[in-house]
Amino acid sequence: MKFARQHWLAPGLLLLLVLNGCSTAHYRRAADASAYQAIKQKSPLVRNMDPHFTIEETNLISLAGLPLRTNIEGYLGPEGERERNARVLKLEDALDIAVHHSRSYQSRKEDLYLSALALNFARHQFTPIFSGNASANYVVQT
Repeated sequence: MKFARQHWLAPGLLLLLVLNGCSTAHYRRAADASAYQAIKQKSPLVRNMDPHFTIEETNLISLAGLPLRTNIEGYLGPEGERERNARVLKLEDALDIAVHHSRSYQSRKEDLYLSALALNFARHQFTPIFSGNASANYVVQT
């Protein structure tokens, strides 16, 4: 009978530990969600704020919607053939790409995100946190 009790004790304790603790990924997702929620709440107050704010850096720039260059200027000479079927950027498009994909812009977005994390941490410090504990005793008499 003693062997049977020890047989379930180790898996039971392991299951209790797994269910009791959360992984760091869970806490990271929770912090991200609360920071993004704080930013989303204040976004309507900021003019030209992206409603789908994220700090995830995407270096993919789509040039698919831009027109293709078909005529080649004569002053380019034989090297001008390289320009055939090249995308043509208007000044507004070039400035938009430069602003939204610059390191400075990304740094400002990260600063905003860190400010939202600090705000949520301050809110967390002043929020009542309820906790509880339990204990169990196991006594065997023969």
